[in-house]
Amino acid sequence: MWHAPLFTIHETPVTALSLLTFIGIIILTWIMAKCLRKGVMHFSFLKGNVSGATLYGLGRFAYYLTLSIGSYIALTVVGVDLTGIAVVIGALSVGIGFGLQSVFNNFAAGIIILIEKKVSVGDMIQLESGEIGHVKEINVRSTLIQRLDNRKILVPNTEIVSKKLTNWTLGHEKFHRFRIPFTVLRKESKERVKALALEVSEEFNAKKTVPEVWLSQISEKHQEFELVLWMEREEKGLSAHSMTAHLLWSLDTVFAKEGIELIKANRCVGSSPFLEEL
Repeated sequence: MWHAPLFTIHETPVTALSLLTFIGIIILTWIMAKCLRKGVMHFSFLKGNVSGATLYGLGRFAYYLTLSIGSYIALTVVGVDLTGIAVVIGALSVGIGFGLQSVFNNFAAGIIILIEKKVSVGDMIQLESGEIGHVKEINVRSTLIQRLDNRKILVPNTEIVSKKLTNWTLGHEKFHRFRIPFTVLRKESKERVKALALEVSEEFNAKKTVPEVWLSQISEKHQEFELVLWMEREEKGLSAHSMTAHLLWSLDTVFAKEGIELIKANRCVGSSPFLEEL
């Protein structure tokens, strides 16, 4: 019974024993691949010299490579003539054409993401749809993103590769410019307004950068200013309060103490959107 042919693959008979051997090798390979992927992330001799994003990519590469080698060994042990793999590939191409094309495209896009490393685990990205969040996982079909409100969304890898995407944490830049427009009465002294706005900025402005106050427009009754400061990119816990709210609150408090009426204050412009929502 164990040696009786069940079916043939490219003129190679497949028995119950060879089929069970094949399944056993595939399962063992899958377990080894998962352990290797997790092990790469904990290699102590790599942690000091390689970034976490690179370790993640190496782990994924080792995972797929182990699966490929295991599949090759399993087919060889069963006795399948590997020259007949072209038949299987041809069948897969038909399947891809009729329904698996998106899966294949997402798989290829995932490989591209891991190789290019323009988007890595831990990055803060903004999709073309406007969704903003941290990259938590880059998988075969999709990328897991945790939004600023702590919700998690799955984004197809093709959307990251083929569409416009903003990576707010790519590279070594540490600062983002933050602009707060506000308006006061025309009678107020420009120098006094500037001094008070710079006083507020001291609490928020990053070190080694110089805050500025721009006079953007003058009308018969009003003066329009912009408080321009630079904030350092750092890990902040998720919060329901925005930095814009903190800045406007402080501006209104300081101006009110000095008897200056804040006519209008807008949300920040020309800055990283995720800073507004932290």
